[in-house]
Amino acid sequence: MTTWRINIHRNLADAFLMLAMFFNPFGFDALFALTMRLTGSFLAADLIFYGISISFFILYFVFSRKAKSKSKKSDEKIIDIDL
Repeated sequence: MTTWRINIHRNLADAFLMLAMFFNPFGFDALFALTMRLTGSFLAADLIFYGISISFFILYFVFSRKAKSKSKKSDEKIIDIDL
């Protein structure tokens, strides 16, 4: 894979990690309070935020693994060309 695709996967992985941390309900009281007010339930708001956070963590792991595997493949190609 080309270098720019590896960089895109790394940047996406970092962005998803930041979004996962953003939707973690412990630090963002205003959004959590709004969600709780809209749903009428603390448990529902909590599950919504944990669900969003978990989905972004999963996306982070997917894209970081893709970037690592593509990086290793490109390193192997460079080594093969040098020989």
